[in-house]
Amino acid sequence: MEMNNSKMMILNETITKKSFANQNIYIIFAGHLLIIFYCLIFIFGFLGNSAVIYVAIRKKKYRNVTNCYVINLAIADLLFLTLAIPYTTYLGLVNTYLFGETICKIYMYLAYVFLLATCNTLAAMSVDRCFYIVLPNSKLQRRTPQTAFIICIIIWASSLALIIPYHIILHMYTSNSNTCGLNDHENFAVCFLVFCSYYALPLFIIIVCYTKLAMHIIKSNRLIAINMNTKTIPKSLKTRQRQVTRMVLNVNPNASQKTIENQCRILSRKWHPDRYRDPEEKQKAEATFMNIQQACNRLSNDRKRRQKINTQDLENPN
Repeated sequence: MEMNNSKMMILNETITKKSFANQNIYIIFAGHLLIIFYCLIFIFGFLGNSAVIYVAIRKKKYRNVTNCYVINLAIADLLFLTLAIPYTTYLGLVNTYLFGETICKIYMYLAYVFLLATCNTLAAMSVDRCFYIVLPNSKLQRRTPQTAFIICIIIWASSLALIIPYHIILHMYTSNSNTCGLNDHENFAVCFLVFCSYYALPLFIIIVCYTKLAMHIIKSNRLIAINMNTKTIPKSLKTRQRQVTRMVLNVNPNASQKTIENQCRILSRKWHPDRYRDPEEKQKAEATFMNIQQACNRLSNDRKRRQKINTQDLENPN
Protein backbone atom coordinates (compact mmCIF):
# COMPACT_ATOMS: atom_id res chain seq x y z
CA MET A 1 0.00 0.00 0.00
CA GLU A 2 2.80 2.37 0.96
CA MET A 3 4.63 1.43 -2.21
CA ASN A 4 1.58 2.34 -4.30
CA ASN A 5 1.27 5.68 -2.53
CA SER A 6 4.93 6.47 -3.15
CA LYS A 7 4.54 5.58 -6.82
CA MET A 8 1.51 7.86 -7.08
CA MET A 9 3.42 10.71 -5.44
CA ILE A 10 6.36 10.26 -7.82
CA LEU A 11 3.96 10.16 -10.78
CA ASN A 12 2.21 13.35 -9.63
CA GLU A 13 5.52 15.13 -9.17
CA THR A 14 6.63 14.07 -12.65
CA ILE A 15 3.39 15.31 -14.22
CA THR A 16 3.63 18.58 -12.30
CA LYS A 17 7.22 19.17 -13.44
CA LYS A 18 6.31 18.44 -17.05
CA SER A 19 3.32 20.79 -16.91
CA PHE A 20 5.47 23.56 -15.42
CA ALA A 21 8.12 22.94 -18.08
CA ASN A 22 5.53 23.11 -20.88
CA GLN A 23 4.07 26.26 -19.36
CA ASN A 24 7.51 27.89 -19.17
CA ILE A 25 8.22 26.99 -22.79
CA TYR A 26 4.90 28.53 -23.82
CA ILE A 27 5.62 31.73 -21.86
CA ILE A 28 9.12 32.02 -23.35
CA PHE A 29 7.79 31.42 -26.89
CA ALA A 30 4.99 33.98 -26.45
CA GLY A 31 7.45 36.52 -25.04
CA HIS A 32 9.84 36.13 -27.98
CA LEU A 33 6.97 36.32 -30.46
CA LEU A 34 5.75 39.52 -28.82
CA ILE A 35 9.25 41.00 -28.95
CA ILE A 36 9.48 40.26 -32.69
CA PHE A 37 6.09 41.92 -33.18
CA TYR A 38 7.21 45.03 -31.25
CA CYS A 39 10.45 45.19 -33.24
CA LEU A 40 8.54 45.11 -36.53
CA ILE A 41 6.24 47.89 -35.31
CA PHE A 42 9.26 49.95 -34.30
CA ILE A 43 11.11 49.44 -37.60
CA PHE A 44 8.17 50.19 -39.90
CA GLY A 45 6.88 53.01 -37.69
CA PHE A 46 10.30 54.64 -37.42
CA LEU A 47 11.04 54.40 -41.14
CA GLY A 48 7.55 55.51 -42.20
CA ASN A 49 7.31 58.52 -39.89
CA SER A 50 10.90 59.54 -40.64
CA ALA A 51 10.18 59.41 -44.38
CA VAL A 52 7.06 61.58 -43.93
CA ILE A 53 9.00 64.20 -41.96
CA TYR A 54 11.93 64.17 -44.42
CA VAL A 55 9.79 64.54 -47.55
CA ALA A 56 7.51 67.19 -46.05
CA ILE A 57 10.45 69.32 -44.87
CA ARG A 58 12.70 68.97 -47.93
CA LYS A 59 10.04 69.46 -50.62
CA LYS A 60 8.72 73.01 -50.70
CA LYS A 61 5.54 72.06 -52.55
CA TYR A 62 4.45 69.89 -49.60
CA ARG A 63 4.57 72.76 -47.11
CA ASN A 64 0.85 73.39 -46.75
CA VAL A 65 -1.63 73.49 -43.89
CA THR A 66 -2.58 69.82 -43.94
CA ASN A 67 1.01 68.65 -44.04
CA CYS A 68 1.83 70.79 -40.99
CA TYR A 69 -0.54 68.60 -39.02
CA VAL A 70 0.80 65.46 -40.73
CA ILE A 71 4.37 66.39 -39.72
CA ASN A 72 3.25 67.05 -36.15
CA LEU A 73 1.45 63.70 -36.05
CA ALA A 74 4.52 61.93 -37.42
CA ILE A 75 6.76 63.58 -34.81
CA ALA A 76 4.42 62.56 -31.97
CA ASP A 77 4.21 58.98 -33.26
CA LEU A 78 7.97 58.81 -33.72
CA LEU A 79 8.63 60.00 -30.18
CA PHE A 80 6.09 57.57 -28.75
CA LEU A 81 7.62 54.68 -30.69
CA THR A 82 11.14 55.63 -29.60
CA LEU A 83 10.07 55.78 -25.95
CA ALA A 84 7.52 53.00 -25.57
CA ILE A 85 8.71 50.18 -27.82
CA PRO A 86 12.25 49.76 -26.39
CA TYR A 87 10.87 49.97 -22.84
CA THR A 88 8.15 47.40 -23.53
CA THR A 89 10.61 45.11 -25.31
CA TYR A 90 13.01 45.33 -22.36
CA LEU A 91 10.28 44.35 -19.90
CA GLY A 92 9.33 41.46 -22.17
CA LEU A 93 12.91 40.18 -22.10
CA VAL A 94 13.82 40.76 -18.45
CA ASN A 95 10.36 40.82 -16.80
CA THR A 96 11.85 42.92 -14.00
CA TYR A 97 11.87 46.69 -13.49
CA LEU A 98 15.23 47.96 -12.18
CA PHE A 99 15.28 51.73 -12.79
CA GLY A 100 13.48 53.07 -9.73
CA GLU A 101 10.53 55.37 -9.20
CA THR A 102 12.07 58.51 -10.77
CA ILE A 103 12.61 56.92 -14.17
CA CYS A 104 9.17 55.35 -13.86
CA LYS A 105 7.57 58.78 -13.38
CA ILE A 106 9.48 60.32 -16.28
CA TYR A 107 8.56 57.46 -18.60
CA MET A 108 4.85 57.51 -17.74
CA TYR A 109 4.69 61.31 -18.04
CA LEU A 110 6.33 61.42 -21.48
CA ALA A 111 4.30 58.47 -22.76
CA TYR A 112 1.02 60.19 -21.91
CA VAL A 113 2.24 63.52 -23.34
CA PHE A 114 3.07 61.92 -26.69
CA LEU A 115 -0.22 60.03 -26.69
CA LEU A 116 -2.19 63.20 -25.93
CA ALA A 117 -0.34 65.14 -28.66
CA THR A 118 -1.19 62.42 -31.19
CA CYS A 119 -4.91 62.39 -30.35
CA ASN A 120 -5.20 66.19 -30.29
CA THR A 121 -3.42 66.46 -33.65
CA LEU A 122 -5.95 64.06 -35.18
CA ALA A 123 -8.75 66.21 -33.75
CA ALA A 124 -7.14 69.39 -35.15
CA MET A 125 -6.84 67.77 -38.58
CA SER A 126 -10.54 66.90 -38.60
CA VAL A 127 -11.50 70.46 -37.59
CA ASP A 128 -9.25 71.92 -40.29
CA ARG A 129 -10.70 69.61 -42.93
CA CYS A 130 -14.24 70.48 -41.85
CA PHE A 131 -13.57 74.22 -42.09
CA TYR A 132 -11.85 73.79 -45.45
CA ILE A 133 -14.80 72.02 -47.05
CA VAL A 134 -17.83 73.43 -45.22
CA LEU A 135 -17.02 77.11 -44.77
CA PRO A 136 -17.20 79.54 -47.71
CA ASN A 137 -13.99 80.73 -49.33
CA SER A 138 -14.21 84.18 -47.76
CA LYS A 139 -13.57 82.70 -44.30
CA LEU A 140 -10.49 80.67 -45.26
CA GLN A 141 -7.97 83.52 -45.39
CA ARG A 142 -6.67 82.68 -41.92
CA ARG A 143 -6.03 79.07 -42.93
CA THR A 144 -2.28 79.34 -43.47
CA PRO A 145 0.74 77.15 -42.66
CA GLN A 146 1.75 79.69 -40.01
CA THR A 147 -1.61 79.31 -38.26
CA ALA A 148 -1.30 75.52 -38.39
CA PHE A 149 2.21 75.75 -36.91
CA ILE A 150 0.91 77.88 -34.01
CA ILE A 151 -1.91 75.38 -33.40
CA CYS A 152 0.65 72.55 -33.27
CA ILE A 153 2.66 74.47 -30.66
CA ILE A 154 -0.54 74.95 -28.62
CA ILE A 155 -1.22 71.21 -28.88
CA TRP A 156 2.19 70.36 -27.41
CA ALA A 157 1.95 73.01 -24.69
CA SER A 158 -1.52 71.84 -23.64
CA SER A 159 -0.37 68.20 -23.67
CA LEU A 160 2.55 69.00 -21.38
CA ALA A 161 0.29 70.97 -19.02
CA LEU A 162 -2.67 68.57 -18.87
CA ILE A 163 -0.55 65.59 -17.83
CA ILE A 164 1.14 67.44 -14.93
CA PRO A 165 -1.73 66.77 -12.43
CA TYR A 166 -1.72 63.13 -13.46
CA HIS A 167 2.03 63.04 -12.90
CA ILE A 168 2.10 64.81 -9.52
CA ILE A 169 -1.09 63.80 -7.70
CA LEU A 170 -1.24 60.12 -8.52
CA HIS A 171 0.83 57.74 -6.43
CA MET A 172 3.21 55.87 -8.72
CA TYR A 173 4.58 52.68 -7.29
CA THR A 174 7.30 50.12 -7.85
CA SER A 175 6.20 46.88 -6.23
CA ASN A 176 9.34 45.20 -4.83
CA SER A 177 11.30 46.87 -7.65
CA ASN A 178 9.64 44.52 -10.12
CA THR A 179 6.93 46.65 -11.72
CA CYS A 180 6.31 50.23 -12.76
CA GLY A 181 2.70 51.36 -12.94
CA LEU A 182 0.00 53.74 -11.79
CA ASN A 183 -2.25 53.38 -8.80
CA ASP A 184 -5.27 54.89 -10.51
CA HIS A 185 -7.71 54.10 -7.68
CA GLU A 186 -6.45 56.82 -5.34
CA ASN A 187 -7.56 59.79 -7.44
CA PHE A 188 -10.30 58.79 -9.85
CA ALA A 189 -11.15 62.41 -10.77
CA VAL A 190 -7.69 63.11 -12.16
CA CYS A 191 -7.66 59.84 -14.09
CA PHE A 192 -11.06 60.64 -15.56
CA LEU A 193 -9.90 64.14 -16.55
CA VAL A 194 -6.86 62.79 -18.37
CA PHE A 195 -8.95 60.09 -20.05
CA CYS A 196 -11.35 62.74 -21.35
CA SER A 197 -8.50 64.95 -22.55
CA TYR A 198 -6.60 62.33 -24.55
CA TYR A 199 -9.45 60.09 -25.73
CA ALA A 200 -13.06 61.15 -25.14
CA LEU A 201 -12.79 64.83 -26.16
CA PRO A 202 -10.70 64.28 -29.35
CA LEU A 203 -13.01 61.43 -30.36
CA PHE A 204 -16.08 63.64 -29.83
CA ILE A 205 -14.53 66.43 -31.94
CA ILE A 206 -13.67 64.01 -34.75
CA ILE A 207 -17.20 62.53 -34.78
CA VAL A 208 -18.82 65.99 -34.86
CA CYS A 209 -16.56 67.23 -37.67
CA TYR A 210 -17.04 64.21 -39.89
CA THR A 211 -20.78 64.19 -39.26
CA LYS A 212 -20.91 67.82 -40.38
CA LEU A 213 -18.77 66.94 -43.40
CA ALA A 214 -21.07 64.08 -44.37
CA MET A 215 -24.16 66.28 -44.05
CA HIS A 216 -22.52 68.99 -46.17
CA ILE A 217 -21.54 66.51 -48.89
CA ILE A 218 -25.02 64.96 -48.98
CA LYS A 219 -26.57 68.43 -49.28
CA SER A 220 -24.13 69.41 -52.02
CA ASN A 221 -24.86 66.22 -53.97
CA ARG A 222 -28.58 66.95 -53.79
CA LEU A 223 -28.05 70.44 -55.18
CA ILE A 224 -25.89 69.06 -57.98
CA ALA A 225 -28.53 66.44 -58.71
CA ILE A 226 -31.22 69.12 -58.99
CA ASN A 227 -29.10 71.28 -61.30
CA MET A 228 -28.08 68.37 -63.52
CA ASN A 229 -31.53 66.71 -63.67
CA THR A 230 -30.38 63.34 -62.37
CA LYS A 231 -33.45 61.55 -63.70
CA THR A 232 -31.62 61.29 -67.01
CA ILE A 233 -28.23 60.40 -65.51
CA PRO A 234 -27.24 56.74 -65.92
CA LYS A 235 -26.13 54.51 -63.07
CA SER A 236 -22.45 54.72 -64.06
CA LEU A 237 -22.52 58.50 -63.65
CA LYS A 238 -24.03 58.23 -60.16
CA THR A 239 -21.23 55.82 -59.29
CA ARG A 240 -18.71 58.46 -60.39
CA GLN A 241 -20.45 61.02 -58.16
CA ARG A 242 -20.04 58.69 -55.17
CA GLN A 243 -16.36 58.26 -56.02
CA VAL A 244 -15.92 62.03 -56.07
CA THR A 245 -17.63 62.26 -52.68
CA ARG A 246 -15.21 59.75 -51.20
CA MET A 247 -12.26 61.61 -52.68
CA VAL A 248 -13.30 64.79 -50.87
CA LEU A 249 -12.36 63.14 -47.57
CA ASN A 250 -8.72 62.54 -48.53
CA VAL A 251 -5.96 63.91 -46.29
CA ASN A 252 -4.62 66.39 -48.86
CA PRO A 253 -7.40 68.77 -49.99
CA ASN A 254 -5.42 70.01 -53.02
CA ALA A 255 -5.03 66.46 -54.31
CA SER A 256 -8.74 65.86 -53.68
CA GLN A 257 -9.66 68.95 -55.67
CA LYS A 258 -7.48 67.85 -58.58
CA THR A 259 -9.21 64.48 -58.50
CA ILE A 260 -12.62 66.17 -58.61
CA GLU A 261 -11.48 68.29 -61.57
CA ASN A 262 -10.40 65.14 -63.42
CA GLN A 263 -13.79 63.58 -62.70
CA CYS A 264 -15.46 66.73 -64.04
CA ARG A 265 -13.49 66.43 -67.26
CA ILE A 266 -14.54 62.80 -67.60
CA LEU A 267 -18.18 63.80 -67.07
CA SER A 268 -17.90 66.64 -69.57
CA ARG A 269 -16.60 64.24 -72.23
CA LYS A 270 -19.39 61.79 -71.43
CA TRP A 271 -22.07 64.49 -71.69
CA HIS A 272 -20.66 66.30 -74.72
CA PRO A 273 -23.59 67.20 -77.04
CA ASP A 274 -21.83 65.79 -80.12
CA ARG A 275 -22.26 62.28 -78.71
CA TYR A 276 -26.06 62.45 -79.00
CA ARG A 277 -28.11 62.38 -82.20
CA ASP A 278 -31.63 62.57 -80.84
CA PRO A 279 -32.61 66.30 -80.58
CA GLU A 280 -34.27 65.93 -77.17
CA GLU A 281 -31.35 64.01 -75.68
CA LYS A 282 -28.91 66.44 -77.26
CA GLN A 283 -30.71 69.39 -75.64
CA LYS A 284 -30.56 67.74 -72.21
CA ALA A 285 -26.90 66.90 -72.77
CA GLU A 286 -26.11 70.53 -73.65
CA ALA A 287 -27.64 71.78 -70.38
CA THR A 288 -25.82 69.13 -68.37
CA PHE A 289 -22.56 69.82 -70.23
CA MET A 290 -22.77 73.54 -69.44
CA ASN A 291 -23.34 72.85 -65.72
CA ILE A 292 -20.36 70.50 -65.61
CA GLN A 293 -18.13 72.99 -67.42
CA GLN A 294 -19.09 75.76 -64.99
CA ALA A 295 -18.36 73.50 -62.02
CA CYS A 296 -14.97 72.54 -63.50
CA ASN A 297 -14.04 76.17 -64.06
CA ARG A 298 -15.03 77.15 -60.53
CA LEU A 299 -12.99 74.31 -59.03
CA SER A 300 -9.96 75.13 -61.17
CA ASN A 301 -10.07 78.83 -60.30
CA ASP A 302 -10.53 78.06 -56.61
CA ARG A 303 -7.53 75.70 -56.56
CA LYS A 304 -5.33 78.24 -58.33
CA ARG A 305 -6.39 80.91 -55.83
CA ARG A 306 -5.51 78.65 -52.88
CA GLN A 307 -2.14 77.77 -54.37
CA LYS A 308 -1.40 81.46 -54.88
CA ILE A 309 -2.27 82.23 -51.24
CA ASN A 310 -0.07 79.37 -49.97
CA THR A 311 2.82 80.50 -52.19
CA GLN A 312 2.55 84.06 -50.89
CA ASP A 313 2.51 82.80 -47.29
CA LEU A 314 5.66 80.76 -47.88
CA GLU A 315 7.50 83.62 -49.59
CA ASN A 316 6.39 86.19 -46.99
CA PRO A 317 6.13 84.35 -43.64
CA ASN A 318 5.88 87.61 -41.72
